[in-house]
Amino acid sequence: MNVLFHGEESIIGAMAAESVFKQDPTSYWDFHKAVYDAQPEVNHDDVWLSKEKMLEVAKDFPTINQDILNKDLEEELTMPQVNLDEKLYKKHKVAQTPTIVINGITIEDPFNYEAIKQVIDQELEATQND
Repeated sequence: MNVLFHGEESIIGAMAAESVFKQDPTSYWDFHKAVYDAQPEVNHDDVWLSKEKMLEVAKDFPTINQDILNKDLEEELTMPQVNLDEKLYKKHKVAQTPTIVINGITIEDPFNYEAIKQVIDQELEATQND
């Protein structure tokens, strides 16, 4: 799910990600990692993610057709998927990335393995008692 926490840049990144997924789902996560790796090390909160940057990152992926990606970005052809993601993250009150939800229980600290394990164990036990 793409979350739009950073305005226009998030929308561009989400549209690019949806285009990549549409073209080659197996490249989706590698593309995501490449986008994150392309962030500036200094001032990464400054505007840096653009359509041009997405095309530049995608050049390293032979299965991603640059013309299709460019058209998807320019004509916003993947916005329906981005809008669906937006509705979902708002509906489920996702306020940060990553967010972990287990059977409707949102883990407060998504990096706390013990808390995650505790909720999973608790939920497994509850299903075994049903």
